[in-house]
Amino acid sequence: MPTFIVDRIEGDTMVVINQDTVETLDLPHALAPNLKEGDAFSISQQDTTSKLSEAEERLARLKAKSPQPSAGDIIDL
Repeated sequence: MPTFIVDRIEGDTMVVINQDTVETLDLPHALAPNLKEGDAFSISQQDTTSKLSEAEERLARLKAKSPQPSAGDIIDL
């Protein structure tokens, strides 16, 4: 999990340094408005596969409970 340091803030842009690669990145300061120059933070990647599966299952349950229109049905909005 890479660690970043906020090098400086230039207007709406936060310039951060990746401590592993020493690369600089320009990020919108609005992503983390509480960070200030010199602050360290890390970014972790989460596995979203299970969340996607849960959402698909929920959608299938909702569709099964709701009447689905057939082709040619008139839908009154």
